[in-house]
Amino acid sequence: MPFLQKIESRFISNKSLLCLGLDPCLDDIVEFCKTQNYKPTQNDNIVTQLICYCQYLINETKEFLLCVKPNLAFFIQFGFEGIKALKDIVEWISGDIPVILDCKFGDISNTMNHYVKFTFDYIKADAVTVNMYMGLDVLKSAVTSSIANKPYNSVFILASTSNPSADVIQSAAVGNDKLFLHIIQEGDRFSSCNQMESVGEAIGFVIGSTKIDSIINARKISTSWFLVPGIGAQQGDLSQVIKHGLREDGKGIIISVSRGISKSSNPRVAAKTLVEEMQALIRQHHSHVNIC
Repeated sequence: MPFLQKIESRFISNKSLLCLGLDPCLDDIVEFCKTQNYKPTQNDNIVTQLICYCQYLINETKEFLLCVKPNLAFFIQFGFEGIKALKDIVEWISGDIPVILDCKFGDISNTMNHYVKFTFDYIKADAVTVNMYMGLDVLKSAVTSSIANKPYNSVFILASTSNPSADVIQSAAVGNDKLFLHIIQEGDRFSSCNQMESVGEAIGFVIGSTKIDSIINARKISTSWFLVPGIGAQQGDLSQVIKHGLREDGKGIIISVSRGISKSSNPRVAAKTLVEEMQALIRQHHSHVNIC
């Protein structure tokens, strides 16, 4: 099923904007294995523990999730077995929950083609985060599918991120615009010219939840999906994100939360509480949207 179709279907079924960020730190895995939630296996090792930890988080929260976003860095720290664990977890998730692989790939076309094969052919993610700093050939390679009967891949391009020094680069002037707005315009133009949405795939943009001005300005020029990390540990403003990031149809933002759920003593309650807060804010700021 194409990415957009999965996202739309998922939103209709649970009215959630919540994305579970899977960032499995070694310390968190060790602590998890001390709890009653961990059931040791005969072949117990750090990789089986990694898989069990991620499956636990997903099982506890899946009814409240729009999608899942595993961060590649947290898996490759375990070497080849960590990559295999990621593949197994994505295969285990596969079904109606979309998976966005967070790896921020960005390279020349020939190299990018192999990143794409890894992401969509091997891991079998539904979408991927990319860094378009090297230009449009990065984007062209990223969205070009090598899978039969699938013309395009869905990607989320880094636009305005929430790390402290991001604006040094991302807010640099490009003509009358800031660089991140220029990137959004180029991404949207590429998607439109190639009619990606007509086959259920999309180009979206990563905009940090601490960058409310960026969300406001981006939404003025784009109706694309925004992937918005930083709620929770980075103290992004959920109310302002929903007020300014949501489209008129009540969709268009994916709010990623990692530590705010994984470090909770009760991930299920944490996810449920977040979704209820999001739904209340949608009613407050977008009263025309049916969120029942």
